[in-house]
Amino acid sequence: MTYAKVHPNHARQVATLENKVLCLKSVMEKINRDINTISEEERDVLNGILSNTDQMARTPNFIRTTSTGNIAINTYDVSVANVGNTDGVVLGTVIRTGEILNFNAGSLNNFYPANSFPYDATGTEFMIIYNS
Repeated sequence: MTYAKVHPNHARQVATLENKVLCLKSVMEKINRDINTISEEERDVLNGILSNTDQMARTPNFIRTTSTGNIAINTYDVSVANVGNTDGVVLGTVIRTGEILNFNAGSLNNFYPANSFPYDATGTEFMIIYNS
């Protein structure tokens, strides 16, 4: 039995987000005390967070495949359904017939890098939906 592994980038993204949250808390505490005491570095962090929350248009994509491949562009969420009659492989792990996998990079414009989702639907059929 193969278990899914945590991608190293995901652990780094979580650590980075935790650091940003701590910094944001510090900024918010200072704002509550006195708006003029915010350092330039804290102001830059706050502006960066505000710019990362802007709405972004996403493009929906759909693949129906019976072969191997990889999603070759940055993605914000991915769903894979094995609709065939035999097992397939996603991220090096078996996905059985009828199983559905969902991945979401979260908010603040986080994404999965290109080529993060290799798959092998040889002998079965996958329906893959993702936003880019």
